[in-house]
This record gives sequence, structure tokens and C-alpha cells, in this order.
Amino acid sequence: MADRTGVSASADRGAMSEALPSAAVSNEALPHGTRWWGEYPCPAGTRSYWHLGSMECLIERAEVEWTITSSLDSDPFDESVLYEPQATRTLTGASIRVVCRAPEDTLRIEPRLLDRTVVSRPLSTVSILPGTTASLFMTTPVRVLFTTGNETLAELPSTTLRRTWIGPNTRTGEVGYSTRTTARLDLSYLSVHPTRAVTRVTIQNRGTTPLKLDRVTLPVRQLALHVGTESRLWTSTLNLSVRDGVVEDVQVHPGPPEVAGEATQLAPALDVFDRSHIRRVLDVLFA
Repeated sequence: MADRTGVSASADRGAMSEALPSAAVSNEALPHGTRWWGEYPCPAGTRSYWHLGSMECLIERAEVEWTITSSLDSDPFDESVLYEPQATRTLTGASIRVVCRAPEDTLRIEPRLLDRTVVSRPLSTVSILPGTTASLFMTTPVRVLFTTGNETLAELPSTTLRRTWIGPNTRTGEVGYSTRTTARLDLSYLSVHPTRAVTRVTIQNRGTTPLKLDRVTLPVRQLALHVGTESRLWTSTLNLSVRDGVVEDVQVHPGPPEVAGEATQLAPALDVFDRSHIRRVLDVLFA
């Protein structure tokens, strides 16, 4: 099945492991690596603007109504972070209007992992020789969740997403997202992107032939979201053992790797770990 452009709008919020920080108020670009999520004052009659990676968002607050206008640029690796609490600019894009029963004067913004399996394609093909184990640092875009009180206002993708079919044929499989990644072996070569989460994928090639990686499946619904040092977003760690195109073993470790530093969980996994499901979608790619 051919890819087609699409975006996610799931309302499954998950739970925060601790209280969100109070966000800094600034109309200038935030320092590189500064956390953009948190709580922002947003009383009636105000207009606020955010530029988070590839996403621009303008929120206009009336007494009981919120109008959210968003737009995505064409650069999936845009690292811009900008917040204007009293915006005067206009924004051309898709708009939604939300009416709340008991609106509060606080807007909460949170990162969330995507709601579908992600097929991540390295910018350059990676080949793992027989008997070799390699750890790749791969990134996937996050969703941005906007809430006030207990009400969900919107959940927007931070970049343009392409849908793809993951399965051996058109009747068996599932719809996922396709994205690109640099797939670095050394974390120091990977910049701290504000709206992309890093997954360390360790792959052991137990086969007799080189394992060619031109795409890797990331079961993000079964991964938790964390933040580590430098405000870098991380997911749970994924370990794979592959023999001649067959995935022999899959392990998901709940936390990020030690290189993430002192980490805090921002959201739990959307789904319970299902080894058989992960092996099915991985076997399609390695076969």
C-alpha cells in the first residue's frame, strides 16, 4: 500500500509521573535544550504563539472558547523553540474551536509519543556484520497535547506525518507512520531536538550474512516517554536479536539508557508490552 499524508489526533493522554513545571514566560527563542512543556497563564482575551520544531501554533482565548490555529513547515528537523505570551502576529493554517464548560486561566502543554507504530528510515543504510551488535540512537517526532484543567483542547503532531502499511500483504498488518532518522551510533553527534524523542535500539546480528537496515520498526505505543539531561526527550530502550531475517528475541526496558543521565518519566506507554506483536511487525522489515 502506498504512503499517504496524514496526521494523528488521539485524545489518549496518559499520566504524568510528577507535576508539570511552571513554564518560563519569554517572547524570545528559548535557550537550546530548555524544556518547553509545562503550564502557561492564558486568561480570557489573550493570544499566545508557539513555534516548536516544525509546528507553529496560535491560541486565542475567549471567555469559554479556545481557538487553536496550527501550521507545519517542510523541515522535519527544525529545532526552533519560540514562545510569545502576548502575540500580535497572525498565522495561516488549520483552525479548531473548542468550548469548555468551566475554563481555567492556565494552559498546559505536554509532549506525547505517537499513537501508531513508526517505521523509521535511516538517512543512510546501516549494515551490521554477522556476530556484531550495534546500538543506534533513532529519533521520532512527538505529539503536542494542549489541555486546560481536565479538558483536552487539542493534540497536534509536531511535524508532517506520512502513513504507511506494515504487513506481509494488504489484508494482514496495520497502518503506521513513516519517518526519517539519522540513526547515529554516537549520541554526541545527535543534536538535542525539542520535539523528537530518542530511542536506543540495540540490534544483535546472530546470522551468517550482513543485516541491512534501511528501515527499523519502533513500537512507540509500547514505549514510555522520559526526559533526561539537557532536556532531551527519550523513550524506553529496545533490544533485538535477529538471525537471517528472523527476529528471535525482543526486549523492552522501561527506562532510557544510562547515557540519558538522570531521567524522569513524562508519560507511560499507551499499550502493555506485547512481544508477539512487536515480532510480527519486525519480521516484515527484516525478511
